[in-house]
Amino acid sequence: MDNKEFRDKYFAEPTKEWIEAQEKAFNAALAYEKNCIAKCDYIDMRPSRRPEKGDRMEDFAFRYGTTVKGMKNQWRQVERALANER
Repeated sequence: MDNKEFRDKYFAEPTKEWIEAQEKAFNAALAYEKNCIAKCDYIDMRPSRRPEKGDRMEDFAFRYGTTVKGMKNQWRQVERALANER
């Protein structure tokens, strides 16, 4: 890969489609985490229950039109958003 290809790949302006895909993944991951906090997490630090059908990560990805991988890539932003809400 020469310098021009490298610059084009890594320093190009993000496209509208890419930004929208990131927003969908973030919103899906945030909704999933909030759902898990409300329905699955125990207050006394016991391991969480497994999400039921309809509340799994795959289900949220499908509802928001994104992928599980995309949602997982947003975990830091989701954790930061949740910390700022409290």
